[in-house]
Amino acid sequence: MELRTILGLVGSLLGGGALGAVINGYFTSQTEDKRTDLDATDRLVKHWEELLKPLRDRVDQLETALEDEREISSKYRTELSSLRNKLMIFESSHFDLPLPMWMKDVKGRMIFMNDVCQDLVLAPLNLNIEDYLGKTDSEFWGKDFGKQFAKTDAKVLRTKKPLEVVHTFYDATNTEIKAMVLKYPRFHGNEIIGVGGLIKYIIDDENSINKKL
Repeated sequence: MELRTILGLVGSLLGGGALGAVINGYFTSQTEDKRTDLDATDRLVKHWEELLKPLRDRVDQLETALEDEREISSKYRTELSSLRNKLMIFESSHFDLPLPMWMKDVKGRMIFMNDVCQDLVLAPLNLNIEDYLGKTDSEFWGKDFGKQFAKTDAKVLRTKKPLEVVHTFYDATNTEIKAMVLKYPRFHGNEIIGVGGLIKYIIDDENSINKKL
């Protein structure tokens, strides 16, 4: 039963008249006031809900983006781990190769040289790979001497085929050393990205070779 009906009955039981009317009017007024308060509260709640909705939506968006970022981050971490493993295998395989070898980019700059090559070619000159990295042969050896290497590198880049050639370098006593060198193109997919090289053996003189390398 509604509160207004109950209040009417109470007024009737009290015999009607002025007292009943007053009581009935009082309780009716209180009910209307409460209803007005409830309506005002509902409006206030609705107002705050409207204000908070964009904020809640933004929080939802950020949480979704964060989840996506976590997934992407996890994907990148997996890919990075895979690349590191491949790089480790690549580096170890080339550093462990018992032949002197190196790699250059398409501009002829030295980007890699293994320890065997460093010991054979650079150490006698009191130099190391850090002295050569990032430099072309002409920058490192001098224009006249370095052009022999640049010329054959250019041929490998042009033909995209391996090339065997005799190259010379000098030891600490300025003695000329001849070496049989194998140069080959390096590819990434179908794109040539540089030239690799290795010394197959040292030529002692015109009639003999040293295959101890």
